[in-house]
Amino acid sequence: MLEQSHFWHGLSSGGLTNVKTGAIMEDPKRFNWFLYFTACIVNLTTFTCGVATAWSSPVVSTLQSLTDSPLHPPLTEDEVSWVASLLPLGAIVAPYAAGYLADRIGRKRTLILSAIPTAASFLVLAFARNLYCYYVARFVLGLTTVGMPLTVVPMFIGEVSELHNRASLWGLSPPFKNNRGTLGCFTILYVTLGFLFSFAVGPFTSFQNFNLLCSVAPITFLILFTVFIPETPAYYIMKGVLICCARWRRLRS
Repeated sequence: MLEQSHFWHGLSSGGLTNVKTGAIMEDPKRFNWFLYFTACIVNLTTFTCGVATAWSSPVVSTLQSLTDSPLHPPLTEDEVSWVASLLPLGAIVAPYAAGYLADRIGRKRTLILSAIPTAASFLVLAFARNLYCYYVARFVLGLTTVGMPLTVVPMFIGEVSELHNRASLWGLSPPFKNNRGTLGCFTILYVTLGFLFSFAVGPFTSFQNFNLLCSVAPITFLILFTVFIPETPAYYIMKGVLICCARWRRLRS
């Protein structure tokens, strides 16, 4: 147990650990490009969260248009309200499942599991011509783009980051020394970039093309995250698989 504790302290700090005292000697000036690359890739999910949250704003007029709506007849006010509101309804349920899955199958697999239906839902919105398909897609997006990423991504970032660039839960840097909080700020930054994407692209593209563009981020995440980013060391230690943690040590060197 003591060996695991010393191993984890040295890994989480990104520096050296005094084996006798457990004191952490970190180098806050050292720049680790892989951790920032990891934060950018992982937060493609929170970018998609922002996109999905702001999605309804630029498409409402299209869905109610007599000429441009992909559905005929166009949606009524009540139907548009349901399409918009099913996203937060899905988000209510997801955190409970996300927390359980993150400990059960791992943080990485949970995020991958959420990205697959996310991409599929945007493709459904792009090609479906049935209102109930829209309802299902928006509810699923609430589960997989809001509830699950906003539960697991801060957990993932906190477990792979170093002390001098680790953030508070929502990416608001506390007034600590060494500018702590750099990596976690990516979370709220990517959410707002997702808002910007929907507001900047949605009004100027067709409904189908807009949803196809929305699917690019989760697909890109699936490819890069699956290939390049390992599971967090905290999960490996929780499962007693210390040998896998050495991979993060190599990546941080």
